[in-house]
Amino acid sequence: ASSAAAAPPQTPPPKGKELAAVTAHGEADAHAPPAVRALSLVDGFDVTLNQTDIGANANKFIKAQLLDAGKGKTVFHRRWGRVGEVGAHKQEHHTREAGEAAFCAYFKAKTGNAWEARGDFVPKAGKYTLVEMEADAEAAAKQLSAPNSAVARTPPAAPPATLPCTLDPATQYLVEAIFSDAVLTAALEDLKLDARKLPLGALSQAQLDKGEKALEAIERAVKQKKSAAELARLSSAFYSVIPHAFGRSLPPTIKTQAEVDAKYEMLNTLRDIDAASKMAQDAAGKADARAAGAPTQPHPADDKYEELECTLAPLGAGDADL
Repeated sequence: ASSAAAAPPQTPPPKGKELAAVTAHGEADAHAPPAVRALSLVDGFDVTLNQTDIGANANKFIKAQLLDAGKGKTVFHRRWGRVGEVGAHKQEHHTREAGEAAFCAYFKAKTGNAWEARGDFVPKAGKYTLVEMEADAEAAAKQLSAPNSAVARTPPAAPPATLPCTLDPATQYLVEAIFSDAVLTAALEDLKLDARKLPLGALSQAQLDKGEKALEAIERAVKQKKSAAELARLSSAFYSVIPHAFGRSLPPTIKTQAEVDAKYEMLNTLRDIDAASKMAQDAAGKADARAAGAPTQPHPADDKYEELECTLAPLGAGDADL
């Protein structure tokens, strides 16, 4: 018999080191001062940078944004610190033109790349790496939400009655487990992925592809028995594109095939979470569309089962396939 996955124990943050909250790409930084959080972004001037260097015990991020303060004025906001922590922040007030120039100069100084050429970003030694988040605002909002939660949904004034689930109990249990917030979140935490920075597939598919390429380089180095220094360098590159929260501990070097396989599993889990999140949102959207004027609607588990586009049937204890 299956049982619900228990959430792993939570490790409290170091004293004075508050853990970071989620900020969706395209929104004002959740840890900016209240007056800044009320502003809107200027033409996509919003970037997340990351840098991991195992040799220096560095595992740090930067969040930089340019926000419209009205009347031709802007606020250049930066926040930086250890991955998983809130860190420190600073704001500068500029005209629109000066603000854009300051943002571009800052990006160039921290990454070695021009902001205008970020589409062809090339990581530089000793510099920060660009972390590509989900670009579509609606998709990002869905991914940053718990996968089974509604995003900007308004329930109908008189919600229709929900019909009984048509699935057998075992299949219903499995479907609900596949889309369970707790199970998906626990999977991220069990893999030691920073769920506050990369919650439920918020990284773009392109960024996950970069992580896979970095991992392939580590796998080759492991098979070729490269030096510890080379493995540390390659591991740092992987953590830079797929940020992890290690607290104040030294980021571990990936040096065995088993550790490589665990990271492949992590990337696959991120992709699965992304897919589950989108399917859950699609099911919820269909339910909302049907709700207008309908006296009844299918059970949520039936909608989610339909999104799986497969047939599931429980096996008996004596089944040869069991």
